[in-house]
Amino acid sequence: KSIEFPVIIIPINENNRGLEVNIFCDVNFKAKRLKSDLAFLSKYRYELIDYKTTKKLKNSIEEHIAVKVIFYLMKNTKIWKNAFLYDSFQEENKGIVSFLAFKQSINKIVKNHNIQSTSSTFIEDIENYAKNISEHLLIPCWDFVSDIWKEAFNLECPIFIDDDIKIYYNSKYLIQKSFGVKIINGIISDIYIDTNSNFETTISKFNEVLKLSMLTSNDWISGGLFRGLSSESAYLMVKNKILNNEIVDFKKNLN
Repeated sequence: KSIEFPVIIIPINENNRGLEVNIFCDVNFKAKRLKSDLAFLSKYRYELIDYKTTKKLKNSIEEHIAVKVIFYLMKNTKIWKNAFLYDSFQEENKGIVSFLAFKQSINKIVKNHNIQSTSSTFIEDIENYAKNISEHLLIPCWDFVSDIWKEAFNLECPIFIDDDIKIYYNSKYLIQKSFGVKIINGIISDIYIDTNSNFETTISKFNEVLKLSMLTSNDWISGGLFRGLSSESAYLMVKNKILNNEIVDFKKNLN
């Protein structure tokens, strides 16, 4: 007995492999709720592979660096493991900060490169720059953040949200959500630019800023000290007060 199955065949140019990933995502994410991080990374990976032939980039060099940074953090740190949200179909209990929010928060850092798309080592240069930013800047700084404000993370008692998925972030706190990420990465970025992109000096100065900060883990609790502060002016004020080691009535200063 024969059974007929409908099969969709889509011809794809060998220089446009990213289209294959996009189609896969569109077909599968809604119905099957598949884990989207690898597919998300593949979109950018195939764009770089296609670039060897087409010499065209849909996304900027900075975008590619940021994507590599985020996946490096996800793969090599506990606090960012399973912490990123990549698409609107991702389950709500998996992830604490969107890819877009984190990418924007490190924009100053990823822009500070001299990578040339005409270079024969173009793709390797992106990989190496992203690795250096992650390994020698963001990971050490965020390690210190998680040490200073331990209670804002679940490092000692990770939560199992599935049989095989652990999360080390703490959704009760703002520090790894968009507001906190924008502040912490904003401080790192400002110091990084001021020190002429010196990793060691940036880390040293950043650690000193946090040591002198009057903020406690409790101040980062959602609905606490920073409740209602979501504007750009609020973010800048909080960031600058931490940088300058100032105690402030945040609500009062916004009036």
